[in-house]
Amino acid sequence: MGAPRRESDREHPQHGLAEYLADPTPYLTLPAFYQRKRDHFRAGLQRTRLKAMPSEGTYFQSVDYSAVSTLGEADYCRWLTENVGVAAIPLSAFYEDGREQGLVRLCIAKRDDTLDEALHDLLVRLAKDEGTATVVVTHNASLAARADRVLSVADGRLVVSVAVPVTRGR
Repeated sequence: MGAPRRESDREHPQHGLAEYLADPTPYLTLPAFYQRKRDHFRAGLQRTRLKAMPSEGTYFQSVDYSAVSTLGEADYCRWLTENVGVAAIPLSAFYEDGREQGLVRLCIAKRDDTLDEALHDLLVRLAKDEGTATVVVTHNASLAARADRVLSVADGRLVVSVAVPVTRGR
């Protein structure tokens, strides 16, 4: 754990940084940590018509949304936030000329359950816009609470069917 903190450490932040760097495990395992999140998120995006672009060494996933919308990037980001509850960054914001490519960035530096909820909400909303129903089988109560209707099964039998009030822009 390192030496006990001294009063002078507050005056010299480099002591704290040196202590952190003494154990390389946290920063050496970070790339694999984010790669696992990125792989999980990309697998979830495959259930939609959003196209995950190649992405390495970052905690953002760029997505081509041109198959689902003709909105400009900033407008699509606003639509995602207001109608799906998912925040995104327009790539056009990074270009001096504001070049539109139909691409947005989604942050994957989130808890796994937050990523799962975002993927669920994207899948359901995009399917709804295409006139398609979705069936989600889950043991995750948080995801089930997002559904329009919940069917519960025990011992292979339907035990309860509940209509859920529509919220969150569904």
